[in-house]
Amino acid sequence: MPCGQLKANAMFFRIGTLAYNLFRLFTLRVLSPAWHRHQVQTIRWRLYQIAGKIVFHGGQVFLKVRRSLWKLFTDIRLRIWEFAAT
Repeated sequence: MPCGQLKANAMFFRIGTLAYNLFRLFTLRVLSPAWHRHQVQTIRWRLYQIAGKIVFHGGQVFLKVRRSLWKLFTDIRLRIWEFAAT
């Protein structure tokens, strides 16, 4: 546990539980079935740590990533939009 206070440890546990549940929701609803079996560390290593650059141009926001990863990010963005619309 992070500290000796019971309430602080309870809050730490609740935040961790919420973060894990949001991660599972993201994995199961947004990512393709090929990603469903991966653990948190694997998805963090393969997806979250992809190098990208946020660019502001003409009043719009763009995310620049390698060309080989463009389809992956486009699919994720579309599935997030579809999930939010339901």
